[in-house]
Amino acid sequence: MAPVPTNGVDHAGTPPSPPPSPTNTKATASRSPKTAFQVQNLQFKDTLGEGSYSSVVRARDRVTKKTYAVKIMDKQYLRRRKKTQTAIAEREALAKLTKEGHPGVIKMYWAYQDQQSLYFVLELASNGELKALLSKWGSLNLPCARYYTAQIVDAVQWMHSKGVIHRDMKPENVLLDPDMRVKITDFGTAKVLDPDAADDRATTWVGTAQYLSPELLISKYACKSSDLWAIGCILYQCIAGDFAFHGPTEYLTMQRIRALEYTIPEWFDPAARDLVEKLLILDPQERIGAGPSTSSNPPAALRAHPFFESIAWGTLWTDAPPLIESGHVKPPPPVSSDSEGSEDGDLREWGTLVSRDDISWEQEQNSAVAAAAAATAAAAVSVMGAAAVDEKKSGIPMPRISGDDLRSRNGATGAGAADGMMYPPPPLSSILQSETTTTTTTTTSATAVDPVEAKPTKPELKVNIPSPRTTSSTVKEKVDGPRSPLGKTWWCAQKTFCFR
Repeated sequence: MAPVPTNGVDHAGTPPSPPPSPTNTKATASRSPKTAFQVQNLQFKDTLGEGSYSSVVRARDRVTKKTYAVKIMDKQYLRRRKKTQTAIAEREALAKLTKEGHPGVIKMYWAYQDQQSLYFVLELASNGELKALLSKWGSLNLPCARYYTAQIVDAVQWMHSKGVIHRDMKPENVLLDPDMRVKITDFGTAKVLDPDAADDRATTWVGTAQYLSPELLISKYACKSSDLWAIGCILYQCIAGDFAFHGPTEYLTMQRIRALEYTIPEWFDPAARDLVEKLLILDPQERIGAGPSTSSNPPAALRAHPFFESIAWGTLWTDAPPLIESGHVKPPPPVSSDSEGSEDGDLREWGTLVSRDDISWEQEQNSAVAAAAAATAAAAVSVMGAAAVDEKKSGIPMPRISGDDLRSRNGATGAGAADGMMYPPPPLSSILQSETTTTTTTTTSATAVDPVEAKPTKPELKVNIPSPRTTSSTVKEKVDGPRSPLGKTWWCAQKTFCFR
């Protein structure tokens, strides 16, 4: 999901709770005499990320100066998509895990709602997602891959000990705090297990194709071992720089998972190869560390694997993280600086890809191309009459004028000038007359035609101007503006949502 971090949050003792709301005087979170969180003090900033049914926005407390990540979920969308239980499950998992506390799991400090939305006030992981780190560096060297995989293993095994299955472990849901340590987030698909139940299986179909476990695809259930399968996929991706299972479509990707069809590169570290092979096993009970603590395959077996030999588990969360370096797979080369910031940079790049040598993208040829097109249209006006020249009906192409040519002729500015359009479009007669005048001295075919004698009757370029679309900036304005937190209704982590 979106980035979520730990800067500016007081972790000494229980986080302060909001004051009772006039409309909900039974909102009973623990209180702190030092500070009192006030909804109206939240100042929403930029959008950190967007998901299928929620968005995460950076927010700052005007009084305490602390920064948070606020996850906002639209109630109407949740009802329409039957996702209300997803929001409730996420709240339950976050409340349970925050109460217990672990440095590798994101914390929820407060939660509230208004008539339109639900709000989770979370830790802010300012260094973004592990996925972004992999995209930037291509892959991670062994010390980095070992360190981050160990932190993920430690956090996931702790969650399992508290009766929570994540069920959607992937690099997008592994965040990095200001100290470059792991924070697992996005518990919308999490399952809180019944402590009295003997079975730890969850039968809801959730997850991401490349990280789905074979038991979910074959037997329609997920369990604690399903998270271990996903850890094997993440470790493979950290070192190889690509998915372990990936097909042209999601269906083919799932078929490869069913068949355990993946390839480990020859240059792979032997210890890492062995660990991946012991995690990516079809039988969930046979995966390393998947058994209970009293079995022959306890969780401690995963920690004792040779790949983690250099990991000091007791000081894992206080030791300094390794310096980020690329592994065997290097990042893509950066874009050359000579094309950045240039209006014609994309055209120059495209010019190097085409095979025809006679194609030129130089700006000075724009007027010549436009003049030739105008002369063709002028000849059509002379022969057929201006009213009869309709591109769709006659099949005669009308002139297409570039943005540079329009700017040089009319001084047009704005969005229309950038894409070769003018709003409103200029009359065709003015274009034809102007172009014919400039080409009579150089083009014999143009001198044989006098567009004035044809006396066109209001021929105009017909341009279909698309209706404006909602952009990300529009969405951001909606979040920053109308979603003011004034007048919100408090609710406790132990209460159910109110969907009215």
